[in-house]
Amino acid sequence: MATNFFPIDPERVRQNAYLPVKLAELSKSNPEKALELLQAWGDGTKTIKKLWDEVIQYVGDTIQTSKVGELNENQSSRVVGITG
Repeated sequence: MATNFFPIDPERVRQNAYLPVKLAELSKSNPEKALELLQAWGDGTKTIKKLWDEVIQYVGDTIQTSKVGELNENQSSRVVGITG
């Protein structure tokens, strides 16, 4: 029986990729909390998992892995780290 081995948890990769999107969403409804979490991320005082869990408490996890192909061009560029 073959097992898949991923050196990095795919869920953590998804969270890392979409954290900026979710922080932007949060900034529209609760700018103070979004700034607090952004500062924690920049300062390295919270892990991606902790940041993700806190953001999701406020805005929910509406990004599904199966919807990755449905992102517009601007969003998909941010997700893979390409700026332009």
